Amino acid sequence: MYFNVRANGGLFVNRGELGLSVSISVEHEERPVELLALEFDVGFFGVEACSFPKRTMPLPTRELKADSQAYFQITFPTPRERLEAIEEYRKGGGPLPLRMTGNLTYREVSRCEVASWDAKGAANKRVIRSLEEPSVLNVQLSMSVSRDEWLHLLKAMGFGETTVIEIPAERLTAVEELAAGMKALAEASDKFRLGHWSDAAVAARSAIDIAAGLGANTTPDEREASFAELLRKALPNEADVRAKALKQVMQGMSTIRTKGAHGAIDFQVEREDAEFALAISSAIFRYLGARRRRGAAT
Repeated sequence: MYFNVRANGGLFVNRGELGLSVSISVEHEERPVELLALEFDVGFFGVEACSFPKRTMPLPTRELKADSQAYFQITFPTPRERLEAIEEYRKGGGPLPLRMTGNLTYREVSRCEVASWDAKGAANKRVIRSLEEPSVLNVQLSMSVSRDEWLHLLKAMGFGETTVIEIPAERLTAVEELAAGMKALAEASDKFRLGHWSDAAVAARSAIDIAAGLGANTTPDEREASFAELLRKALPNEADVRAKALKQVMQGMSTIRTKGAHGAIDFQVEREDAEFALAISSAIFRYLGARRRRGAAT
């Protein structure tokens, strides 16, 4: 007995779960079979700790003859921790190798003629079905999920949304001096969505430098001076506790930026680090913009 399992199209999202349309055909078998149930698990090959929980689903009871097909859909839950494991493995690239393994329960169906005689002694023949005991056979399915397809699925599941994209653009770009920096911050958000944590953290910090008119290849002293200048325009009183607080926050941001930019061996920029950098940079832009629009009132 040999079953051929195929994917019909790509993955889809159904009520927050990933799903896949599947077809099963029986190859070169004289006797038909009935499909009863499928116990399966799905995972992305090479991605540790992200196999999805096993599921068992009954299959529509129907006879499947040689070279005919049965169609059904499988779905599997996608908790956030598994999506994060996949994104950590993917690091913005693709494609992703998906594999389903399962145990297919089926039984063979045969037909036989049974002779009977009526009250007058006349012979009659009728055909009845004979059902074999259920059997189990291992089946597999492999497919490749492209990078664009995976990004579309993540968006459909609401994964990776960040605070920065929820801020109304007109509010943040109303101060012309900050417009270039906000554009750079939007690009940092794109890097974050693609899983480039280190690049996103560096770009989030650099967006503030761009707002201050700095270009690439700047020194730490230049970056510190550029932020101090932006800060003076918003909070002229250097003794203001708010100015001191923002400077301390920027010192931490600069550390992450420097470590990430130079690939320090003692520091790995993780997802939460990049998310922190984006959130802080976004908050600083909002704050500076609001202060500037009010004329830096003390």
